[in-house]
Amino acid sequence: MTSAKDFGKVDSEGNVFVIDGDAERKVGQVPGVEGDAALSIYVIRFEDLAAQVRLLEQRIKSGAEAISIEKSFSKLQSDLAEPAAVGDLPALRERLAKLAPAIEQLRSAKLESQKLAAAAALEAREAIVLKAEAILAKDASKIIWKTASAEMTDLFEQWQSAQKSGPRPPKKEADLLWKRFSSARTKFDGS
Repeated sequence: MTSAKDFGKVDSEGNVFVIDGDAERKVGQVPGVEGDAALSIYVIRFEDLAAQVRLLEQRIKSGAEAISIEKSFSKLQSDLAEPAAVGDLPALRERLAKLAPAIEQLRSAKLESQKLAAAAALEAREAIVLKAEAILAKDASKIIWKTASAEMTDLFEQWQSAQKSGPRPPKKEADLLWKRFSSARTKFDGS
């Protein structure tokens, strides 16, 4: 079994090199320190990168927040480009690359969820508008004004609550619904 140390070497001047695929590149220098001790500093850095990849794998399996995962993935891609670390870097990059489809799937699921939430928010706001328009459409001689006024106030509070804490529907559709609701309220108040 190969260890991370099998992917590096130290020369007589304390320069530390990593074998990265078919190339050998210098990752640092630790003057005055013997071979294995100098190499172990860079092996620890590799192990840290491997732990970060492992953590990302676990976060994906647990279904963590897609945006957070994407940021971690991008950072790890950058960190693994030419890290000052000694270990099997190509294998670690490959493990990271295999996560891309799962991350894309999480992002797609998040977008779909947002679309569904926005559609539900539009439906809820439209229901508020329809109730306000129904109050306005009643025969003025048959309206109990105190009750109707309380209902209209309650609908306005529902609208505000949906606007503050609910998902954001597309602006164009939300604005059209607001105009209808505002118009119904204005006409009701003018009655």
